[in-house]
Amino acid sequence: MNMNKNTIFALVFAAGIFIGGGGFYLFQTQGNLSSERAGKIAIEFINNAVKENNVTASLVSIKEESGVYKFHLTVAGNEYDSFITKDGRYLFSTAFDLKAAQKPEASLDESSLGALANCITEKGAKFYGAFWCAHCNNQKEMFGNAAEFLPYIECSTPDGQGQLDACKNNNVSNYPTWEFADGSRETGELSPEKLAEKTDCQIPQ
Repeated sequence: MNMNKNTIFALVFAAGIFIGGGGFYLFQTQGNLSSERAGKIAIEFINNAVKENNVTASLVSIKEESGVYKFHLTVAGNEYDSFITKDGRYLFSTAFDLKAAQKPEASLDESSLGALANCITEKGAKFYGAFWCAHCNNQKEMFGNAAEFLPYIECSTPDGQGQLDACKNNNVSNYPTWEFADGSRETGELSPEKLAEKTDCQIPQ
């Protein structure tokens, strides 16, 4: 059964443990847990919620990030990143990087954005995303009508349940993922200025 992240956590919602705000209440503890213990709790919780659908979640890695544990898991052959508080109390299916989402104070006009988008494409950059990905849509909105000139590559199948070969074969597991001509990658929303820096493009004044 091929399932995307939204489907996986929709099944967890159905377990009746959803508390709102994108998080799940697991249990109350005193003090922080080790990353190994927190990861085990999260995976056991997810597996218990989806067991009737004949799918299994497996923990790939877990690390501390910005005061919580970020864990990478596989479910039904797909890879995801999720988060759990250090005390093991709350599980979050996603997180929004507020710093990355900040828009530059000085906005560029449409002509400048179009020239920049074309330059980014000409410099060999690739923008991997999915139509259901909010961060991908935010990234496009930074360029307005000029978004059509970005080197966007759709990764999701039309039903949102799987990943297309163009992304699968390039080991793309997070959206958006930017890949640059030097082989480096950046995930998350990048400002036009950051993209100009990574591609050595000049922002028209």
